[in-house]
This record gives sequence, C-alpha cells and structure tokens, in this order.
Amino acid sequence: MDDLVGRVLDNTYRIEKLLGQGGMGAVFRAHEIPLDRTVAIKVMHPHVARQEGFRERFLQEARPSLRWSIRASCGCTAFPRTRTCSIS
Repeated sequence: MDDLVGRVLDNTYRIEKLLGQGGMGAVFRAHEIPLDRTVAIKVMHPHVARQEGFRERFLQEARPSLRWSIRASCGCTAFPRTRTCSIS
C-alpha cells in the first residue's frame, strides 16, 4: 500500500505518509484538498475489501467515531463505501 503515498484519492485526499498497517488495512496521513486540512485515512487491503463481512466490520469501527468530540481524539467525518476509488 506504500504506492498510495503521493497520489490523490477521489480528487479529494492527497496521501502524504503511511502511518501504520494492520490486518484490515493501512492508515495514512493525508491532506483534504477542498478543506485545506490534515486528515487520517484508513484504506482496506484489497483482499479484505472483497469480503462483505469484513467491509461491515470496517464500517462498524468508523460509526462510533462520528459521535466523538473529545479534543485529544480524531473523529470520522466520512467513510465512502465505494468498491473502487479514483486514484491519480
């Protein structure tokens, strides 16, 4: 997944740095171009993304963070469910 660094996802997020990887995917530091802010993006590994049960687990992880407002945490602002993502 290192090959995403330097690329732009969905004409919105410029991937800047790989922060870490796990069994389900990888987390990147990115720049959200329209809002000019730094964000973290979690991308599922392709072999996991094809398994519907794992996709739902990934979304279950994201949903609670939509309600977070703790200053020292980062919340989730979006979690598109596209099977493909435009990468430039």
